[in-house]
Amino acid sequence: MSRVSTLPAAARIVPPGFPRRALWVLLALALILRLGTNLSRVDECFQEGLVRGSLAAAMLHGAPVWPSHAPQIPHIRGSVVMSWISVPFFAVLGPTTFAVRISGILFHLAGLTLMMLLVHRQFGRRASILAGALFVFVPPSLAKIAVLSYGDHIESLPFMFGAALLVLAWIDDRTGRRTGLAFAAGIACGLGISWHAQSRLGIAALALTALLAAPRKLYSRECWAGLVPGALLGLVPHALGDWITASNGLLVQGEGPAGLLKRGVTSLQAQRWFGFWTEDLAASLQYAWRGAAWITLLLVTGCAVGLALAGWRARGREGERSWIARCGWFVIYPAVFSVIFALSRYIVQDERDNAISVRYVLPVVPFLLLAIAVGAARLAEAGRSMAASAVFLPALALGAWGSLSTWDLDSMLHEPARRAGQMEFFSQHFQYGTLDAEEQAELRALEWSLYGAEEQESRVSLYLHKHADPTAVLELITRYESGAEWTWPLRYRLSIPGGALHSAKRAEQIPTRLAAIPELLRPYAGAASAQALGQERNLRMDHAVALLRAGTSPGERRTIHRAFGIGLSLAWPQVQRLFNAGRLAATIASLPGDIDRTEIAFGFGFRVGTALTAFSGPSSIPLTRALSRLPGELHHALAVGLGAGYRLRFIDPPAADLDSPAIAQILALIDPELEAPFRAGLGGSDAAR
Repeated sequence: MSRVSTLPAAARIVPPGFPRRALWVLLALALILRLGTNLSRVDECFQEGLVRGSLAAAMLHGAPVWPSHAPQIPHIRGSVVMSWISVPFFAVLGPTTFAVRISGILFHLAGLTLMMLLVHRQFGRRASILAGALFVFVPPSLAKIAVLSYGDHIESLPFMFGAALLVLAWIDDRTGRRTGLAFAAGIACGLGISWHAQSRLGIAALALTALLAAPRKLYSRECWAGLVPGALLGLVPHALGDWITASNGLLVQGEGPAGLLKRGVTSLQAQRWFGFWTEDLAASLQYAWRGAAWITLLLVTGCAVGLALAGWRARGREGERSWIARCGWFVIYPAVFSVIFALSRYIVQDERDNAISVRYVLPVVPFLLLAIAVGAARLAEAGRSMAASAVFLPALALGAWGSLSTWDLDSMLHEPARRAGQMEFFSQHFQYGTLDAEEQAELRALEWSLYGAEEQESRVSLYLHKHADPTAVLELITRYESGAEWTWPLRYRLSIPGGALHSAKRAEQIPTRLAAIPELLRPYAGAASAQALGQERNLRMDHAVALLRAGTSPGERRTIHRAFGIGLSLAWPQVQRLFNAGRLAATIASLPGDIDRTEIAFGFGFRVGTALTAFSGPSSIPLTRALSRLPGELHHALAVGLGAGYRLRFIDPPAADLDSPAIAQILALIDPELEAPFRAGLGGSDAAR
């Protein structure tokens, strides 16, 4: 015989009538839609995602991992969890971008479930179903970001919704005997704070909601015996992360929350706040037709205004605190978010295809869509079904169109699997793996002695540079790297004593220094210094020429020339954020006649090929500029390098005649006569001539 709860519906975590069947249907639809997007986004490259895949591959194959640097950025500790989740999928599906993105989809499904539970609790069954539908049929940017796995912004939603579900249930309880619920709410809040800076905004808004709706709860016995101990327990992952990484995860890129507030409010930040609610949000939805974004935002505005007026009229009947407990968090969070965003240095880039460019603001979008769901539900409950349909159906139709616009059947059927990681991101981990137990203990002590200091990263890296065994690192590269061996010096940086050739005071010292380095390590030292010289703001041409002439064998000189081309592609100022075609052309034109410009052009093409994506327009612009500015005799070498660099994307080496939508997009950027050299590089050739 089942036990019937005697708690009032408002005090239950999940009141009766939750639409379980609707949830299962929506979960299935969400899974199908996101898997389709995942299969379609085969060539979306972003360093954070590749680092997550590299970590998962390292854990799967037993490569050394430097624990304190497992998170790429100290405050994104959740990224390690995304890698852990990917490991079993790697084991079954292979180390592909498709497999690594499944962790993001799982968080998306968890967010859908917790959001529907929360909306059902606060606004009822109908609103829960409508909100779930809008969470499944989302604008394009949310569909894209849901299949990316960084462990940061959008993955904060499950923690925020889960914490809100428990805290708001505790606020509604009037028995004073639900210490266990308060304890669970505290754990959820602590986990949210531990996860990422984004979810901390949601927890802060939740705390403000509790203060306004039920101030007595915050100094009750339940709070101090339940909520506070629970929060401390929930913060254990954060404390553990600080202990492992010896860095303060509460700091965001070295800056605490007070750093933003100290700037105060200026006219510029007021403009940023207004821009957030207009242009930024419209751009962040990434509809191909901008009118769809404005229609969605107008529906959000209309529903929000209507709900606010209805709440104002009902305030006497419902009570202001009860209204705040029911609706306050959904209003306070977007308001808090918009203010913090205006005070921050982050921006939304108006790019239509890559959700990375708008990821900072996407967690607030579901809260805006919720206004449409609740508004339509209230209209339907009032018997105004036509008005409810007029509000809800356009938003749903636009969301469905937006979600399906991220599908590409040609890519699903004809694109080969892509590599999920690039092990060169693991250079420091390999270096750490060569330290003995005593050196690792010294490094650990150094990290802790510099906890919270700005110079921590530089001094720790210096220690690693001095103590890592470059020969042992090369052995690890040989064990775990699957790319062609000639690419290794162009991609890995070894800590070689005396290897900083570019630091020589006089150019004539460079050949002697290079010759003194062991032969096995010489290509790595030459490549690292050539790339560093190419990136210099004020290029020291005498040093560059001396290094380009200094190789003791044709193979060394070829590697050095190619690395110099890579450095020029990254040189200051970076054009369109990725490549500087103008700097390349001007520098090549000024080199002495005996310098092999062909290999430099190959290196530039190689760098472009490793970073070129179909989803970032700016990455293709400098390629076409380089081809237009470089002498025609260098185009062949650049095209071979382009293919050789792009080859590293594939989990299996592609054939020169590979036909795929992504390859077709690249070929559309270059002259038809360059297709053959590009395909030669794609097929494995590194012959620049």
